[in-house]
Amino acid sequence: MNGSVHVQMASPTIGQRLLRSPAGDLFARLSRQRSFAFQIARVFARRPQAVVTDGMWQLLAREQGTRRLPQIIQYMKERVRFERRWVGALERLDLPVLVAWGDRDPVAVLAIAERLAAETPGAKLVTWPGLGHYPQLEDPALVAATVGEFLAQVDRGG
Repeated sequence: MNGSVHVQMASPTIGQRLLRSPAGDLFARLSRQRSFAFQIARVFARRPQAVVTDGMWQLLAREQGTRRLPQIIQYMKERVRFERRWVGALERLDLPVLVAWGDRDPVAVLAIAERLAAETPGAKLVTWPGLGHYPQLEDPALVAATVGEFLAQVDRGG
């Protein structure tokens, strides 16, 4: 789900772009729960409940974790640097693969899922209508059912 191996196809949020910029440290230090909740809600297709964004913020802000965001965002450079290695591994993969994606993900757009599924032999692509970047939070029952069904199918040898 929402793995932007092909980061050049992704559409980073304003916050992600700011964190990668020279203003990244300042942006991270000025981050507050209210602005975080506003920004994160934009990647959900269904407006998240406050308990969800509050929980995400509490985890992020713990022990000044927000100050680590400029370092964490470097994963985007890693995706460029290691893209060929990771895609090559997917192209040679000989295991059952489920590529599952919210069709309204504004960051890791659906085209990434389609490309990953096409590059991975035998991959099954499932798209969830009306879900965004965090389908497991937007509709956990649907995500669990989809993954459970896939695993059951694998167990049956199909």
